Amino acid sequence: MMIKNDQQLRHTKEWLERFEQSVAELGNNEILKADPTRWQLYRDSYQSQVDDLKEQIAEYEALINHNFLEV
Repeated sequence: MMIKNDQQLRHTKEWLERFEQSVAELGNNEILKADPTRWQLYRDSYQSQVDDLKEQIAEYEALINHNFLEV
């Protein structure tokens, strides 16, 4: 999904914070770490979301900075 306006940008940044927090919390989750494969799957999943959201934000900000979108 492409970010189309500032409201969607704010919402995307909120989700980014949540996923980044989830990645950080996984690092402290000793119960989940007891199963390394499962831990890695969770971490990779959350990190994938973080990477995707950062890419969406960067694309939107690049377009705005180059006046390719109407705000």
